[in-house]
Amino acid sequence: MDSYTQWTAHASDPKTQRTPSVAKPLGYSRTFEPDCRSWTVQVASGAAKPSAVILHDGSEELGRRRTRSAAGPVLVLRTGPGAADAQSLARAPARAPTSTAARRMVEDPGCSLTVNGQVHPFSACWSVRPSLGHFVVYTSLERDDRGRAVLRMGLEAQPHGGWAAFGLSHTRSMEGGEVAVVATDDRVPSGATISKFTLFAPLAQRINAANGSFSVPGAAAERLPDGTVVGYFHVPTNDSYDSMAATPQYFIYARGPLASPGVLGAHFDPEIEYPYGGIDIAISPVFDHAVDGNDPEAPLRAPPAAVPRQQPESLGDLLNPGLVVDADQTGLTVSGVGISAYRTKNTAAYDSATRSWTVTLPGVASATVSIARGSDVELADDVATSGPAVLLALVNRATNKAAVRAAHSAASSRLLQQASSTDCVLEVNGVSRTFAGCQDVASGFKVFSGLQADGDGNAVLVLGMLALMSGATPGSFWASFGLAPDQQMPGSLVGIVEPSASAASGAAVTGMVIPSYSTRGVNAARGSLTLLDASAEARSDGTLVAVYGIPLNTTLAAAEAAGARPFAYAIGPMDGTDLGSHATGNALNPYGIDSITPRQMQAVSPASSPSVELVEPAAEPVAGASSPSAAPSPPAASACTLPLDGSNEAYTSCTNANSVDGGFNLFWTVADEGSNGGNMTMRWALNTTRTTGYVAVGFPTSAGQMVGASAVALAACASCAGGVTATGYYLGGTSQSSVVTPARAWR
Repeated sequence: MDSYTQWTAHASDPKTQRTPSVAKPLGYSRTFEPDCRSWTVQVASGAAKPSAVILHDGSEELGRRRTRSAAGPVLVLRTGPGAADAQSLARAPARAPTSTAARRMVEDPGCSLTVNGQVHPFSACWSVRPSLGHFVVYTSLERDDRGRAVLRMGLEAQPHGGWAAFGLSHTRSMEGGEVAVVATDDRVPSGATISKFTLFAPLAQRINAANGSFSVPGAAAERLPDGTVVGYFHVPTNDSYDSMAATPQYFIYARGPLASPGVLGAHFDPEIEYPYGGIDIAISPVFDHAVDGNDPEAPLRAPPAAVPRQQPESLGDLLNPGLVVDADQTGLTVSGVGISAYRTKNTAAYDSATRSWTVTLPGVASATVSIARGSDVELADDVATSGPAVLLALVNRATNKAAVRAAHSAASSRLLQQASSTDCVLEVNGVSRTFAGCQDVASGFKVFSGLQADGDGNAVLVLGMLALMSGATPGSFWASFGLAPDQQMPGSLVGIVEPSASAASGAAVTGMVIPSYSTRGVNAARGSLTLLDASAEARSDGTLVAVYGIPLNTTLAAAEAAGARPFAYAIGPMDGTDLGSHATGNALNPYGIDSITPRQMQAVSPASSPSVELVEPAAEPVAGASSPSAAPSPPAASACTLPLDGSNEAYTSCTNANSVDGGFNLFWTVADEGSNGGNMTMRWALNTTRTTGYVAVGFPTSAGQMVGASAVALAACASCAGGVTATGYYLGGTSQSSVVTPARAWR
C-alpha cells in the first residue's frame, strides 16, 4: 500500500455518477487485522468532503467507497497478491476494523448449494459481510473429455425483490465480464430466472440489451420462501484444465434492483450500498481443495470429509435413484428422474484404473444413448451395432452419492434438449426435409440442422426453425437461428424469419450478419448474408417455419469432422415492419448461445410429386411454343392437353405450380423407346401467365437440390418467333456464372 498506491478523491457527476479524470491525493491512516487479514484505511477528508474515494495501484482500481460520514470514508481491503508485502503485514498493528467495503468477500465453510431440490457441491464459496446483506458465491473446476476446463458456479443472495450476478472477467473489470444474473420473477413457477450477460458498458440500457449474449448450460434458478434467490450454472472454456487450475481467476459479482419485471436496474445508488466488486479465486475440483494451516492464503474453513475413491458399491449408486436407465422402442437413454422410465436389464464392469463403468445393454441397436444428471447431459453418443449397446459411464463426477441421489429433471427454460432424429422432419411450403439433428429451444421453438454438399463439393450448413412466440398474436413476432463463430450475438450469421404481407406464403426469411445489440443496427443489416435455397412460411396458427443454407467454404468431410459449432437463437416481437428487441417485453422469450453438432442429412424430397417413375433424367424437347396462354388453370387429369402451334398436344399427366408467382402448368408423357436399350423418354411442356422474367423446370441429381440439375427455362422474347424462347441449362452452382448451357443439348 506504499510505493505506487494512493488514495484519490473525486467529484461525482450527479447525472452519470461517473468520475472525471482529475483527482487529488489524500492523506490516510491504516491498521491491519491479522485475524481477518484485512486493512482498515481511514481517509482524512479535510475541509472539502469528497463524494467518493478510490484506491489505485498504478492504473488499476483496487477499491471504491462512497463518502457517508463527516469523519471521512473508511474502506476495508482484504490482502492478496500485490496488496502488501510480507514485511509490511508483519509491521502492521492489530486493530478491529470499524467498517467494511462492498468489495470485500471472505471464504465460508460448507460449500454446497441446493437449487430446485438438486444439491450442487463446490470446492470454494465466498460471502460478503452480513451488514451488506446475504450474498454467497460458489466455484469449482472440472475437466471435460478433451482436457479443457469447465467452471461450475453458483450464487445465493437476498436481493429484496431485485437481482444478483456472478461471473468471470478476463479484463479484471466489469466491462468485458461474462456473468449470470438471477432475478426475482413472479411470472415463473420457480420465482426466479437466470440469464446471461456480456457486459459491454456500465450502462443499464446496454447491459439489458446484452441479455442472452453468452451461454450458461445447465442453468437453474429458484426463489426461496424468504425471498433469497439461488442459481447454478456451468461455463465450458477453451482453456486447459491444468492451466486454469494453476492460476487464480478473477470473478465479479453484484447485487441490485429491478427497474421492472425482467429489466435490471443500476446497482450504483447514492443511498443504498449494494455489494459489488471483483475477487481472485483459486479454483479447484470438488473435494480436491487442499488446506495448509501455515499458508496465509489458505481458505478460512476446514477441508471437507475425505471421499473414498474406491469402486462404488453398485451401478445403482451411480445412476439410481437420481438417474435411471430408460429404454423404449425408439432408443435408449439414461435420463433424470421425473420421466417415465423403463429399467432395462444390464451388465456392468468397473475399471478402477479409469474409474469408469462399462455398461452393456442387450437388445438395443441403432439407438441414441445419453447420460444426464438432472438437466445436464453429461454424455451422448449414437449406437449403431448389431450386438448389445455398450455405454461407458465415467465416475469422476459421481463420487458424491448424496448429490447424485438428489438429481432431478428440472431444467432451465432455455436449456436445449436434443431430440430424436426421427422427430427432425420439417415441412416448408410443401417440401419435407429430414434433418440430421434438431433441438427444442423452448415450448413452440425448435431448431434443425444438417450438412449437405453443393455442386462443387463444398459443405452447406442447412438450417431450419419452427417458432411460435408464447402469447403472441399471429404475425407479431420474428425468430432467428444461425452460426455464432465468436460465441456471442454480434458477428453471428443467422437467418431471420418474419411475417411478410407481400409473400404468398405469409413469411420471409432473410440472412444477416448481426452487427451489434442495437435494434437500429440489426434492422439495417437485413440481407447482409446470402442464404441458399431459402424458403419460409406462416402457418394458420401463426407458427413461422423456415429453411435455408449457409455455405461453409470447406469440404463436407471437413465440416462434419469439425464437430460442435456454436450457434445463436432468439425470438422477439415485431415493431411495425421492423424487428423489435427480444430483450424487452416478455422476459421468457428464449434467446442465447449454445452449440450443435451438424451431421450429413438426407436428401430433400417434395411432399408430393407426379406419379411418374423416371428411369433416366433425360428430357424430350418442346416441339414448339406458343405465346403464353391468357390464364392457365389447373388442368384435369383426364384433359391434359395444351395448344401448341395450332394443335392440341395430349399428355398422360399434368399438374400446376401456383406457388410460383404467376403460376404455370406442367405436362408430361413417359414412353418406352423400345429398341433403344429399354430406355425411357419423357416429353413435357409448360405454360405460364408471366410476361416478364422466366419460369424453369428440370431434373435434379439429388431430390430437392437445384445444384447439379438439368433444366429448361421458358422466357418472353420479343425478337423470337412466337414471342417466347426455351433454353436448356445445367445448374453447376449457386452463382449466376455457374448456370451454363449443357454439353448435351435438349432435344
